[in-house]
Amino acid sequence: MDIKGKGSLRERSKGVWIGRFNLGSDPERPGKYLYSPSRTFHCRHEWEARKLMEEYRRELSEMELPHLPTDTLDRYCDSWLKLREGASGSPRTLERERLDVRHIKELFPNVKIKKLTPTVIKAAYEDAKEAKRFDKELYQINKRLRQILNSAVEDGLIPRNPAKKVVIPKPKPEEKDYLDPSRLSLFSDALLSLPWREEKICSLILLHTGIRPGEAYALSWKSCSFSKSRLYIDVQYSNDMVLRKPKSEASEDWVAIDSALWAYLLMWKTEQKQQLELIGIEQTEEAPIVSNAFGERFDPTNYGRWFRNFCVDNGFGTYTIVTKTFNRKGKTYTRGKGYEGLCPNMFRDIQATTMVGHLDVDPRTLQSRMRHSDPTISLRYYTHPVIENEYRAAEGFANLIA
Repeated sequence: MDIKGKGSLRERSKGVWIGRFNLGSDPERPGKYLYSPSRTFHCRHEWEARKLMEEYRRELSEMELPHLPTDTLDRYCDSWLKLREGASGSPRTLERERLDVRHIKELFPNVKIKKLTPTVIKAAYEDAKEAKRFDKELYQINKRLRQILNSAVEDGLIPRNPAKKVVIPKPKPEEKDYLDPSRLSLFSDALLSLPWREEKICSLILLHTGIRPGEAYALSWKSCSFSKSRLYIDVQYSNDMVLRKPKSEASEDWVAIDSALWAYLLMWKTEQKQQLELIGIEQTEEAPIVSNAFGERFDPTNYGRWFRNFCVDNGFGTYTIVTKTFNRKGKTYTRGKGYEGLCPNMFRDIQATTMVGHLDVDPRTLQSRMRHSDPTISLRYYTHPVIENEYRAAEGFANLIA
């Protein structure tokens, strides 16, 4: 696909740039044009954003985008999704978008995009509720539909977005079990009782640092400075098993490690070296810290499965549907579906909540620890109420006015 011009680029806020490209005339609509999805760039200067725009241009140029008919919503969704495949840098985001588009196409089969009205959309949602679709699912569908129809407005297909007038209340978030210090200690003890393996060191890193799982998967020994007791985060690794830049510019930084994790990493480095020598592989600084049996980066999907089973076995999670039960050394184990409980990405919230609620860490230090661009992000989205502190605050106020 030949893309001409510099594209349109604007600074939405300080350090945040939005850019997109004109893809040429729309063969189905004389006088109208097709546009790429907007992409967000996080950088300080315009020349940096322009450089990233050129990278985006190369991605789009390598794509073969057929001119799909866009008269119906499902066809427009296909066209929108095809363009998104070149715009999204996260495999999880793309997977979520594909799922949402599939659900939208199920609710609006062969509906002319120009015939969509708030009434039509509400009727489809009512039918979905009768078909036992969850409120959480409908909220996500409407959120994605708004995004897609905003693009349709920009493309000149429709004058206004009918989904904007349809309100689906945001479901109340499910209660999550953010472990208190005593249960964190139990979790740590359960991990340390295991023999050394990649899942154990990965879980210890997440527990002690609160970094994102994808950042832990990407760590190599060159990222670990034993002399300065810190880890350097400059890449992440996800389910598509491709190394890429961290989530944000602020995420690329050093993370301090405590003396216990320092010792665990040193023990694992020695153990890993011995394991690799048995199969004739030399451990180098490029070797991933969290590796598989062949010294390569492991599959995050396998780790997720191991983590769920570990949590169920040790009382930090349950399966709502049990499909298998077995005994081992006098203990009963279960396996199944519908996991509920602790997840690897929850250690980030646990780290922030524990630091503020139990260790009285100041906001600026918390921001640095979490590697956020703004301390309010750390406090607003990653910390959770500590009930003991609420009682302590109430008693403290009572004593003050007594």
